[in-house]
Amino acid sequence: DESFSFLEKITIFKAVGLWFVLNTRFIYLLYIIKVMNLKNEVALVTGASKGIGRQIALDLAGEGLKVGWVARNAAGLKQLKEEIESNGGVANYYIADVTNEQEVVEAVRNTYKDYGAIGLLVNNAGIFTLKYLTETSGDEFMKVLKTNLLGPFLFTREVVKVSPPEYI
Repeated sequence: DESFSFLEKITIFKAVGLWFVLNTRFIYLLYIIKVMNLKNEVALVTGASKGIGRQIALDLAGEGLKVGWVARNAAGLKQLKEEIESNGGVANYYIADVTNEQEVVEAVRNTYKDYGAIGLLVNNAGIFTLKYLTETSGDEFMKVLKTNLLGPFLFTREVVKVSPPEYI
């Protein structure tokens, strides 16, 4: 029998639900960008070497924003930079692990140095594990927590530090 197990069904349901939520939010984000006329503003996107983060970076650059993006995958970032620049966009990438405080500080400072005040931060980097609770180690769980909670905290804190009051 080729039917899915209960865990697989829940995982598929969550993935489809997450896709819908993320895409709905991103469509809203693009609407806000158009309405607020954020052309030439600076955006910083985490987790941008592939997937949703990559598409967000492409779309923001397509809307005229200067985009800095962060990920651990240098090859994916280089390819994205070439694609954005070939379409006339302004972009640069910063290799960093969102759970490494010093790398986050450097990525935000370099984005600020390269483009100025960061008007839009997209905390997109995230991970999950497809295991039963009883099979998940403490280290695996901590990796998920650090990426999904600590990473956005660090980036938000550092962006606020370099942002003028009217951006906050």
